[in-house]
Amino acid sequence: MSKRAKKRGQTTQYVVTDEPVKAGDIITVEGVDGVALSDGEIGDEITLSIIEQPTPDNEGEEGRDAGTEEEEIENDEEEREEEGDDENDRDEDNQDDEEQRKGSRRRMSAITRATRAAGLPDSYAIELFHSKKTIDQCRAAVIEKLAKRNPRSNGINGTGVGLEAGTKKRAAVQNALLHRIYPAKFSLDAGAREFRGMTLVELGKELLSGQGINTRGMDKMAVADMIFKRSHSTGDFPLLLEGVIDKMLREQYEFAPEYWDKIARRTSVADFREKGLYMVGGANGMKKVAEGGEIKYTTLKESKSTIRVESYAEGIMFTRQAFINDDLSAFAIVPSSFVRDWEILRGNMVWGLIVDNAKMSDGKAMFSADHGNLLTGTDSALSEDSLAAAKVLLSKQKDLAGKTIRVLPKYLIVPPELEITAKKLVTATTPAKVSDVNVFANEFDIIVEPRLTDPKGWYLAADPNAVDTLYYAYLEGNEALRVNSEEDFNTDTMKYAVRGDFGASAIDYRGMVKSAGK
Repeated sequence: MSKRAKKRGQTTQYVVTDEPVKAGDIITVEGVDGVALSDGEIGDEITLSIIEQPTPDNEGEEGRDAGTEEEEIENDEEEREEEGDDENDRDEDNQDDEEQRKGSRRRMSAITRATRAAGLPDSYAIELFHSKKTIDQCRAAVIEKLAKRNPRSNGINGTGVGLEAGTKKRAAVQNALLHRIYPAKFSLDAGAREFRGMTLVELGKELLSGQGINTRGMDKMAVADMIFKRSHSTGDFPLLLEGVIDKMLREQYEFAPEYWDKIARRTSVADFREKGLYMVGGANGMKKVAEGGEIKYTTLKESKSTIRVESYAEGIMFTRQAFINDDLSAFAIVPSSFVRDWEILRGNMVWGLIVDNAKMSDGKAMFSADHGNLLTGTDSALSEDSLAAAKVLLSKQKDLAGKTIRVLPKYLIVPPELEITAKKLVTATTPAKVSDVNVFANEFDIIVEPRLTDPKGWYLAADPNAVDTLYYAYLEGNEALRVNSEEDFNTDTMKYAVRGDFGASAIDYRGMVKSAGK
C-alpha cells in the first residue's frame, strides 16, 4: 500500500491485501475512502479515486486544499485527539462512518450500472459519483449523454456524427473477427485493419482500455479474469461476440437450394396460440337484376384451419479456456450448423405436410379420392398422359360454394428418381413431325425434392398465392434467427442462444394433385 493524498477527486495507487477487489468497490484505507477504478487480485496494484469524507466542520464546503502527506496525517491525529475519549461517542461515530460508507457503495453501484448499461466508460461513472447530483439526477445525466451520442432527426434514428470512439472500435473489432472466422463472406474494412491478426486476449485489452481500464502489464489470465468475472462483463466483449453471431446468422450462404417457400404461402402470427385460417366461398354468385329489382346478397361458407408457431433453439458456449487459447471454432460452425439447421427444419415441416398426407379440417387426408386430387392406377406413372390427367383434376376443383375455380398448375414436383423424366417432359424441342411436339414444353417449373420418399410419386401444384394450399408462419417481428447472450460467472462461460419461431399448416387441398405413380 502506498501513501495517498486526501484531496477530493485525486487518485492514488493501492496494493490489494485482504481480498480481491472489483471496479466500483469502495476501499477504506487509513480512514480515507476511494473508488476502485479496476479489478484487482491480492497483490495487484490498482488505482483508487479518493472520495471526500465530510465531517460536521466541512460538510457544507466545496473542498479544501491538501497539505503535505505528513501534515494530513498530523491533522488527522489532532482531530481524533479532540474528539475525546468517550467510548459511546466513538461507537456512534463508527456506526455513522460505516453507514456513510455503505451509502457510498450503494450510490457508486447504482451509478455504475446506469453508465455501463448505456455503454459509457467507468471514468464517467466516477465523475458522476463525485458530483453533488442525486442518483436520479445521475441517471438523467446518463440518458442526456446517450442522447447526444445518438441524435434523432424528425423522430427517426439517425447516425450520430459524434459516434463515441469506443463504439467505433467495437464495430472495427467485430469486422476483424468476422473476417477471421469467414473471410469468404466478410471482407476486411479499412478501419479494422489495425486489429487484423490480434489474438482474442489482445482484442480484450483493447476493449477494456476503451472503458478506461489500465491493462498495461496484464497477462492472459488477468485479462480473462477481467472479461469473464468482472461485474461489467455485460459490456463490450459479450456484446461484441453476440454481434458477430447475429451478422453471421443474417448472411446469405450458398447451401443446396430449398424450395419449400415456393409451394407455401407466408403469413405471421402475434403470439404462440393457434391462429385460425379461413377460406370463404360465395353461395349465390352474380345474378341478373331487373330494372328496379332487388339485389340478392351472397351468403358465405367458411372452412377453418389453424396454424401455430413454436420456438426452436440451439446454443453456443464460449469458455474462458477458448478465450485464452484464441479459439474461435465455436463461432465457425454458425453457418454450417445453425443457419443450415434452420433451413432444414423449416423445409422438413412444410414438405412433411405433403409426405405425411396431412389431415384437413374436414377430417380427411389432403390427397384423397373424396377431394378429387389423387391420381391412381397403372396410368399414374409420370408421362405425358398422366400429366394431362393431373391437370384435368386441378381444373375441375370447386370452391366451398361448389363453383369451379379454374386452378392452373405451376410446379411439377418430383423425387430425385424422376428428375430426368420430368425435364424431358417440359423441355422444348424442334420436332420433325406433329406427333413429336412436346405439348408441355416450358409449361411447369420443376422442383426436385429429396424429402419425397416415394420414388414413383409426383405432384402438380398451383401457385400458393393464387390458390390457398399450404401456409407457413413466423412470429411477428421475429422472421429471422436471433441471438441472445448470458454470462455464467460460476463456470466462466458466455452462453449464446440462437432462436427461431416457425409453424406450417395445410389449409386446403384444391391447389395440389398427387399421382401415386404406379
